[in-house]
Amino acid sequence: MDTTIILKAFSVEANRYTQNNPGQKSEKLDSSTIHAPIAQNLSDLLVQSNSFFVKSYGMGSLSTASFRGSSGSQTATLWNGFNLQSPMNGFLDYALIPACFLDEVSLSYGGASALYGSASVGGTILLNNLPKFNTGLHAAVSGSFGSFDNYQQSASVKWSNAKFSFSATAFNHTALNNYPFINTAELDKPKQFQQNAKLKQSGTLLESYLKLNQKQVLSIRFWYQSNQRQIPATIISGATKQIQKDEFYRVNMEWSYRAKQNQSKIRVAYFDERLNFNDPDIPLYSYSRSHTIITEAEDSYFFTEGLYLTLGVNNTFIKALSDGYSTLKPQQNRTAAFAALQINSKNKSWKNKVSVRKEYYGTHQVPFTASFGTEKLFFKLLKVRGNISRNYRLPTFNDLFWTEALAKGNANLKPESGWSGDVGIGQSYAKKKGNINSEISIFASEVKNMIVWQPGVNAIWSPQNVNSVWSRGLEARLDASYMISKILLQLNTKYSHTISKNNERNQTNAATFGKQLFYVPISIFQVEGMVSLKGFKISYLHNYTGKRFTNSENTEYLKSFKIGTITLSKTVTFKKIKFDIYSQFVNIWNEQYQIIAWRPMPLANYVVGLSVRI
Repeated sequence: MDTTIILKAFSVEANRYTQNNPGQKSEKLDSSTIHAPIAQNLSDLLVQSNSFFVKSYGMGSLSTASFRGSSGSQTATLWNGFNLQSPMNGFLDYALIPACFLDEVSLSYGGASALYGSASVGGTILLNNLPKFNTGLHAAVSGSFGSFDNYQQSASVKWSNAKFSFSATAFNHTALNNYPFINTAELDKPKQFQQNAKLKQSGTLLESYLKLNQKQVLSIRFWYQSNQRQIPATIISGATKQIQKDEFYRVNMEWSYRAKQNQSKIRVAYFDERLNFNDPDIPLYSYSRSHTIITEAEDSYFFTEGLYLTLGVNNTFIKALSDGYSTLKPQQNRTAAFAALQINSKNKSWKNKVSVRKEYYGTHQVPFTASFGTEKLFFKLLKVRGNISRNYRLPTFNDLFWTEALAKGNANLKPESGWSGDVGIGQSYAKKKGNINSEISIFASEVKNMIVWQPGVNAIWSPQNVNSVWSRGLEARLDASYMISKILLQLNTKYSHTISKNNERNQTNAATFGKQLFYVPISIFQVEGMVSLKGFKISYLHNYTGKRFTNSENTEYLKSFKIGTITLSKTVTFKKIKFDIYSQFVNIWNEQYQIIAWRPMPLANYVVGLSVRI
């Protein structure tokens, strides 16, 4: 006899790109920090908000992030689920991502290739734009100015009703970046000024969301940006006139369907990225361009409120053009299938997730990846979690196809691959007048077949799969707040300790075996104290970064540095208009430091900003 079972209605969100994945450490940046008028780009946000290493070549110059001893190319950065890393060099420059274009910034620590694909080895940064319906008309303008002729302006208009939502945001940023520094490369250590460091940026982000009915939403986002930067010389080289122009178009569309027991998404993105580099002194002019088309479909089926399965496919097509490639226009066509099963206890105090992914790329061997995460909440205040994941990173176009007189790519490279895992315990305790949250994590990872460029026959540089890297360490966080009358006191602290060493001995790396990877600090510490009263806020942030070796043999290093930052802000409301006034004083102790060798960072500087919201 047939039996009909009527399932209880429930509502669950299953979005790999916005939700916390069970067992994995994650953080979300404070929205007021993202939208402050003095927050100019993603690099600024990451430096001030987190305890991992942000590798900056100077004010307004290239900036990348390193999670848990990994490199910048091993950190995936996803914009609404699409990886923004350059297919040509594997990096994404965070100085080129304006903060005003972001609604939400989340950080996922540790490898997660089964969830996010290639390059999610050390960590993943998730950048999202979120639709808002039925909010009416809103507008905002903001501007800031600071040291070294640094000016930024932005404006946005947002309108929505019950069915349609539209927003347009534009920004413009100029800076001379002619900051003073102490030239430590010269005997008398003279005070000099940064030269050839001017930048000019502008861009537009358009978003539209349409509710086709109660179950379906259609969205489209368009991002255009133009960037022109002079490239300053190091302090041990002569003056330069190098200049780089980056221009890109990024568009993505998504159809989503949400019913009681399943959610479906079909998404497509197209990126057109162009780069011009010009050095008139040599002379050298190079042009490169890449086209990326990403198509993805996935469906999540909810068997019960605590049990659901996600199945999906992804196709990534890339075509690139560069003066340095052996093939005129090399292409890649990659297809991946992925699945995830999440099991939650009835009261959601215990969550588990298993994910798998297999990517196919011509005749290249891409490893099968899988991950498992679990977390358990005890007594509603103590959470214990853990996860393990196999990860990979595919070689870039430059690794495979580059050809010139002194450097040549290697078409036989294997993907970097390995395992990572971590366990953590955290507690949250809240009362009417305050709360305290803390977490401590221990992590470890091993990456094999590391791709390293090294000199070969006739001194020609070429990438090889030569190293194995073993990283391990500890991360700790303590946040507390307490209300005294109308005064809110807050304290936030973070610490990370990372050991990341070459773990494979061979004929070519005897001198580097067992040595800490260069530009991976062992210790990073951050403490911030804040006082708020009636819309006025003052905070002091202190960042400490330990010494970093600058060569693989660990015979040379950059000394540790400490940066102090004071931020003052005040929000004033007049009728329906809100005024946010900000000022920030950076490096108040006038620390002389370098993050990258021979590239000086600015001494004390400031920025002041105002935004008006209607």
